[in-house]
Amino acid sequence: MTNSHDHFGAEVKGLPEPRPVDAELSLPQFDVLVSRAIELGATRNGGLPAIIAADEWVVIKPDVSVCNPSDKQYAPGTITDIRVVHGLITYMVKNKCGARFTIAEGLPDCSPANGSPSSTDAWTTEWGGAFGGLSYRKMVDDFSRAHPSLRFELADLNSVATIKSPVPGKSPRRGDSEQFYSIPQVIQQCDRVISVAPLKTHPLLRVSMTLGNYLRIAPDSQDGFLMARRNNPEQLAAAAVDLFSYHPGDYTLLGGSWSLKEDRNIRCNVVIAGANAVAVDSVGAAVMGFDPRMIPALRLAEEKGLGTRDLGIIWVRGNEIGQAQRALQQSHAHRPSPRP
Repeated sequence: MTNSHDHFGAEVKGLPEPRPVDAELSLPQFDVLVSRAIELGATRNGGLPAIIAADEWVVIKPDVSVCNPSDKQYAPGTITDIRVVHGLITYMVKNKCGARFTIAEGLPDCSPANGSPSSTDAWTTEWGGAFGGLSYRKMVDDFSRAHPSLRFELADLNSVATIKSPVPGKSPRRGDSEQFYSIPQVIQQCDRVISVAPLKTHPLLRVSMTLGNYLRIAPDSQDGFLMARRNNPEQLAAAAVDLFSYHPGDYTLLGGSWSLKEDRNIRCNVVIAGANAVAVDSVGAAVMGFDPRMIPALRLAEEKGLGTRDLGIIWVRGNEIGQAQRALQQSHAHRPSPRP
């Protein structure tokens, strides 16, 4: 990110060592990029340190919705860039935001315990080197050794205890099972939830991002009707907003080194951060070239009072949306090989 100006004309300093948008970044460079995005994402009421207290339990929800760790042609734009999670935790530890950190995802059937022929799972794979050779297991172990007074852990939301509860803000009708979801206790009982999602398109939602990331907090085995909605765009968008309602994200990060637009895997080095997920997703959609007003999930979330999708009133600091759009357009793109 280069120097820019905010809406009031004040100068906003960029990164100390700006790199091209399609450059390969080291892990320390990524930590700086994420830290700067979080700093710029602060509101007049304060940033992440004002949201998360030093003694709180923080659940970090990445997108690991596609898992084929043995495929070296894996398209990294389909999942969360692990280095964004690393940068987030590094920032929180440095700024005393949280005491317990749980990286939680409803993992697809990819672990040896679930009968996969792969010798690795989504927590231990290094994804063919797509994210600098980092894995979730290695990251958690490294943080645990470096900060023994804090707690770091992984949780598969498909195998933890759940509570079947009505959708917040809806009045359940007798016999209407679609007004209830089995939500992991981890999500319901933690102090804070932070969503870390990629900038990617979705065949039904149009864009996935934060709201799409929440679709995997409900275990598929217990909410089979959610699977039935996956072919209906409006119903799937409604399900995403329903699930988000149980514990709306206290903070959101989008992006990383990779973006996925349709079948184009794009290296972009774009990170968007903020405290309101609907606003952040709206900016992310615009960066991807979509009008947020045409995204069903964002419309439903706004109607529910969860945030605004009006770009005219969303305060954007750092590079403007148009600059980020051009970064994606100018970046190197390739079509990943079909996965077996």
